[in-house]
Amino acid sequence: MPDTPTEPGTGSEQATAPKHHDKKWMPSFLILITGLCFLLGVVAIYNAACKPSYFPYNHLRYVDFWRLGDGCFFALNGIVFISIGQAFRHRKSWGRFLLVVFLPISVLMMTYFSGTISGDIRPIRPSFTLPTWSNAINEMLCDGLLIWYLFFKKSVRDYFGDK
Repeated sequence: MPDTPTEPGTGSEQATAPKHHDKKWMPSFLILITGLCFLLGVVAIYNAACKPSYFPYNHLRYVDFWRLGDGCFFALNGIVFISIGQAFRHRKSWGRFLLVVFLPISVLMMTYFSGTISGDIRPIRPSFTLPTWSNAINEMLCDGLLIWYLFFKKSVRDYFGDK
């Protein structure tokens, strides 16, 4: 189809609008999610670059911080969250799938390993307690709400071009 309106009498009764008028605005809650993805990504990469002092095991050296896997975890989170934010900005549908898959894994891993460093360099022993299960249930409920918003809300589907 042409990008400019057609001339009357050329056989095409319906005029098409120029392509730049077809731009849809990002829904407001999706703007918030996108901003949080960028913020989480920057904070996670900053935490990976310089071991934060507010960690419960701040006596660890920077090398041990990376050797235990925390640095890699923060760097991976940062890269993925910034990628999701960019996908939302550029209306790429794969960002929704990545957020829905990656966010629960990331949050449940943080919940699973929370408070398990005993003060020396021993292997991490995960602990399941009642607050951990409560956090997991809350995470599942929030993920369900996120799935509904990203895949079933009409304004978001229209923004990503779904039918």
